[in-house]
Amino acid sequence: MTFVVFVVTFGLAFVCASLVEYIGHRLMHRGVLLAEAHRRHHADGRAKGVVWEFLHYVCGTLPLLPWGFFLGWAVGWGWLSAGVVYAFFSAYGHQLQHDRPEACFWMLGPPIHALHHLHDQQHCNFGLAVDWWDHLFGTWDPAGSEALPPRRPSWRGLISVGWLSSR
Repeated sequence: MTFVVFVVTFGLAFVCASLVEYIGHRLMHRGVLLAEAHRRHHADGRAKGVVWEFLHYVCGTLPLLPWGFFLGWAVGWGWLSAGVVYAFFSAYGHQLQHDRPEACFWMLGPPIHALHHLHDQQHCNFGLAVDWWDHLFGTWDPAGSEALPPRRPSWRGLISVGWLSSR
């Protein structure tokens, strides 16, 4: 039973983390959250590198990570581990879409964060690692996707990203 609780909690926390990422990015564009830093990010069009993005995301969500332990060990570890795993996935997805958008194979449509930057889209395509919420909330816009390189997922493309800095 404990393993099932862990797995279910992990899944729910992973989805919640993706929603927090989406909302956070929307708030950045509204000037409510880290507005100046985000403006600089759009101005230079670069990510910091997977490791630095990951540390930034984990530090930002640190206050949320231990709360699951109030509901038990299995819930706590499921919540905490999903938060950390999603922070890494988001940091990696963000960097991949800056460095090699053609390798981002898991999204249904074009890699939306790459589009978000390519066309300086301020009102759409907010997902970094997943595009679920953009589809659900009507902020998905594939316009301009023909300017992206065609998808060519490969192992080399997946690991050839800026791990410590942008490429």
